[in-house]
Amino acid sequence: PGRVNWAYSILTEEGKILKFGIWKKTINQFKDVDDFNKNLNDFRAKLDKFFSNLEKYRYVIVYERMIPRGFNMKLNTAEIVNMCIGLFLGYSSHRNLVPLTAATWKNFCKKTNIDIKTKTAPVHVCDSIRMGLYYLIKSNYIDIKAAKVITKKFDSVDHGWKLKSGVWRNLNGK
Repeated sequence: PGRVNWAYSILTEEGKILKFGIWKKTINQFKDVDDFNKNLNDFRAKLDKFFSNLEKYRYVIVYERMIPRGFNMKLNTAEIVNMCIGLFLGYSSHRNLVPLTAATWKNFCKKTNIDIKTKTAPVHVCDSIRMGLYYLIKSNYIDIKAAKVITKKFDSVDHGWKLKSGVWRNLNGK
């Protein structure tokens, strides 16, 4: 999750990427109570739809914990991100939850050379896929070699996204 958008990916236990994308808006309005409540209701509607589509799967939620660092972060970023995580986890309290720090999964992926180099999918989507692969490896569902095959296959496809003026846009309209 982020202040402006939220990347996600859905992988099978074998690492097959079923779906990925970006929610373009999270709870990012704190001007007044009305703005906040409208954003909150919009976000909850996204969560309702997202989780209703997942009911047919057995799943684990792997997410990155928000650890604010430095003074260059927008003042309410940590508040917004952690609120979004809290709402997300509220929908999934009966499921397995796997909170990760960025350093944990990123250092592992760097050491094992599990990387996604595509320029046609948003960076945060690629990160969500690598977090999922990290979990699958650590849970002994797949091995590092399989993860590398998965990322290589992902890199070989044009996913239809392009970075324009600092914003990822899906050129396929998805």
